[in-house]
Parts: sequence; structure tokens; C-alpha cells
Amino acid sequence: MNNKIIAQTLVLATLAMVFVSCANTDTPKPQVKTLEKAQIKSKEKTKTQASLKPEKKTPKVLPPNYLFDGDYINIHSPNSDGWSVVDKSESKVVVGKRSDKGRYIAKVIFFSILTTGKNEFFDFIQKETSKINNDKRYTVVSSEFKETGKRSYPCVMSKQILRDKKIEKSSTSTDALMTQIKSLYCKDPRSESMGFMIGYSFRGQKIIKDIDKQADDFIAGVEFP
Repeated sequence: MNNKIIAQTLVLATLAMVFVSCANTDTPKPQVKTLEKAQIKSKEKTKTQASLKPEKKTPKVLPPNYLFDGDYINIHSPNSDGWSVVDKSESKVVVGKRSDKGRYIAKVIFFSILTTGKNEFFDFIQKETSKINNDKRYTVVSSEFKETGKRSYPCVMSKQILRDKKIEKSSTSTDALMTQIKSLYCKDPRSESMGFMIGYSFRGQKIIKDIDKQADDFIAGVEFP
């Protein structure tokens, strides 16, 4: 596996936060397959699979703060009503909901990395996440990238507000669609060759002011047991 493949994997993980936000959460469909089986060592695959594919049956509509528990990592759904599973595999969990304001997506994705040093990891993440700034479909309203010391292992926070230039206007408004994204990218403290992203996004015609609190609450609910 070369650096190009890994870079493409991470770009897909980043862009998926935008594109899945466009999906109809009433009819969930798989969006992006970020890890091929060959990219995960058998031992790591078993751990991730135990985390993201729990034995208990997942309800169609999730109760607030629903726990996707596992031996490797615990993932809580957002602590509000109306969320359902959009996609779930051995490498990711994606949940979403619709409201009168727009569409929400919350997700956790594991991905392979070759970088081992903290600074090298941060540089790699920043380089890949910044590529969305060059996507012709979107105008970047704001973008922020910074290291965070809230966890005992290396993590960086990425925040973006994007204006969709593609014509996707509703029948009741001609306003452009806006996407707000907040993501935490971390090195897996239990595996030098793995990283993970916890992301939260909103897509609607107006920017919502409490996106940071919603995202922070979801991010805090993803932790190692």
C-alpha cells in the first residue's frame, strides 16, 4: 500500500462528510467505502470489527445517546431524537437525521496511515483535509485547523463552512445550501498504522449557531473503554 492510496482514502473520508450530508436519511445507502480489507491487518480488522459491528441488533431509529459498544472503542449516537443508521461497516459508523432546518450527519471512520510521528501525522491530515478547498463544487466560507490537547493521544480539530455552488435549491427558497463540518482526527493510541475521524456536519439553507456544541457532545461520546 503506498502513500497515494492512503491519501485517497483520507480524502474520501473527509469529502464523505459533505456528500453524505446530501443523502436522504430516510432511505439509508452506503456512501463511501474508505477501507478495503487488504488495507487492514487481520488483528486490527478483528478489533475494529468488534467495535463497529456489535452483536446486539441495532434499532432502526436510535434512542438518544445510543451506545454502539465494543471491545475496541465505544461510540455513542448524538444525545437527541430522530437519528438512524445511514451506514455501518467494519471501518465506520454513520448516523443521520433530518429536521425542518436541514440534514445532520455524525460519523466515525477508521483509516490506515503510514505516518508514525505526531508532527508528521498532523501535516498529513492538514494537507489532505485542505484539498476540499480546491473542490470546484464548493466555496469555502471559513476553515480552521488546529491541534487539540483534550485527549491523551495526538488529535487535530478541523472546522469548515462551505457554500455549495451546485444548483440545489428547494421549492420554497432560492438560498444556497450551506454545509458546516467539525471533525476530530486522531492517531489510534493502540495501533501505529491506524487513525480515526469523528465528524459531525449540518447541511441546510442557513448556518446554525449551536453546531459546535452539538459536534463537541458527539465527539466526547466516542472513546476507548
